[in-house]
Amino acid sequence: MSEDNIIDAEFEETPNEETTPEVVEEQTQPTDEYQPNERIKVLIVGKGYIGETLSNFLAIDEENVEVHSINREQVNYLDRQDLLTFFINYENEGVKFDHVVNCVGYAGEQNIDDAKDNKELAYYLNAIFPITLASVVQEMEIPSLIHIGSGCIYTGISENENGWKEEDIPNFGLNNEESSWYSKTKHASEMALTSSFKNVYSLRIRMPFSEVPSPKGNRNLFEKLIKYTTILNEENSATYLFDLHNTIYNIVVSNEIPYGIYNVVSDGKFSPALFVEILREKGDKLKEAGIIEEVSDLDRYELVNLEQFKEKNLTKENRSVTIVDNGLVKEMINIEYANISDKEFLSGIIDQYIENIKIVKTND
Repeated sequence: MSEDNIIDAEFEETPNEETTPEVVEEQTQPTDEYQPNERIKVLIVGKGYIGETLSNFLAIDEENVEVHSINREQVNYLDRQDLLTFFINYENEGVKFDHVVNCVGYAGEQNIDDAKDNKELAYYLNAIFPITLASVVQEMEIPSLIHIGSGCIYTGISENENGWKEEDIPNFGLNNEESSWYSKTKHASEMALTSSFKNVYSLRIRMPFSEVPSPKGNRNLFEKLIKYTTILNEENSATYLFDLHNTIYNIVVSNEIPYGIYNVVSDGKFSPALFVEILREKGDKLKEAGIIEEVSDLDRYELVNLEQFKEKNLTKENRSVTIVDNGLVKEMINIEYANISDKEFLSGIIDQYIENIKIVKTND
């Protein structure tokens, strides 16, 4: 199983004292004095897999939402002044944003092991840049920053039967010597954002997937698993991107959701064994779409438990294997989430993914 893979990578130590994350209930709600634009203006920072799919999703409601997006070719993420100047220029042209969504992050070209080999860049993009962006958003008096965080700052089984809650102290981040560098950087950004800024939504996602192929074929969870030979057969929380995007949409149009940390994962648990079972049932379709060369390729998968996976030394860094509780966000935003334990649902998404791959190959 691959790591959480925060997947809008735009680029190819803090103290060790235990710090309790900001509890969402203690955060303030958007101020009543704030009056949004007639059409809510949203800036999406990052044009990777999540950024692009989110832009397309929000643009569907063009009557109420005006979507803007930028990437590193337009703004130097490493230069705060350049970032601030960009916002000032936008405002001088009459565009005052209601929300900024940070979809920038570093997860490596292949997987999160790359973060260990590029520690400085990973730390800057995952830990420093979100704080820099939040400070600019605050200076420009923009009402909110929506940050795409990660639930991979937990591992193992929680005492809560539904998984780790937002207020639980992360056990796979800065305070754990065995956690990955990637997880440490994501934990660092969450701590800084929620302790220093009162207008931030930090949305923890895990192992994102959807029916939409990623441009480079390496960002969707499906794409990662299909390429592997040995797969960690442990159930995990995962995020269907429609659920994430629908959550963000409801945040930006409601202006009533309290700021704070939210676990934004789909209902149920993602099972690698079920995923492989579905793939094998769709062998002919996968071959027709050019995703595999031969149906027999599907026989190569070896499903192993966590102990066996570690013995094989397949990764440089440890992986987060866990379930997080999405009860709080569902309480705050009354929408239904997909059940990723449901074979019929997962099979349908994979069918759509296969059809979209065929379209992409046809257009190429």
